[in-house]
Amino acid sequence: MKTKKLLLAAILILTSINSVKAQEVIFSKNSIFIELLGNGGAFSFNYERSFKPKLNGRIGFCSFKSIDLLDPENKDRITTIPVMITYFTGQKGSHFEIGGGMLFGTINEDIGLSAIIDLTAFLGYRYHAPGNGMLIRIGLTPFLALDNKANYPDKGLFLSGGLSLGYHF
Repeated sequence: MKTKKLLLAAILILTSINSVKAQEVIFSKNSIFIELLGNGGAFSFNYERSFKPKLNGRIGFCSFKSIDLLDPENKDRITTIPVMITYFTGQKGSHFEIGGGMLFGTINEDIGLSAIIDLTAFLGYRYHAPGNGMLIRIGLTPFLALDNKANYPDKGLFLSGGLSLGYHF
């Protein structure tokens, strides 16, 4: 009988500790951020939504004129839309983040419109404290071009990096 009471007391204590701990760590559901040289290209405006704690879906938008140092007359316009799922781990504000998805877009060249279809990923550090507040991300953002016509940002595998600054709420 004494063993059953001790077991019941231990279960109650562990359950209350877990519920208190779960209440302390509350992550916001929405994030907005600007990413420089990341999954969207030169820069992108992004919205991120949490499906579950630490599992996010993201969509972004970028549109810019291509810069070609050898051809200053270049008028190519590149528009990209990164669509990704990311997962992050870690304690309090510091997290390791990993994710993958697709980059869709167009390149409007003198010869016409070309489609961009790439695989893309994110592997890096994320500062995202519990509650509302600042969001900082920095990491590797590789691309794998799936369309042989557009080849954005380059043909085959292209390694890149990005920095994101934003707010989560």
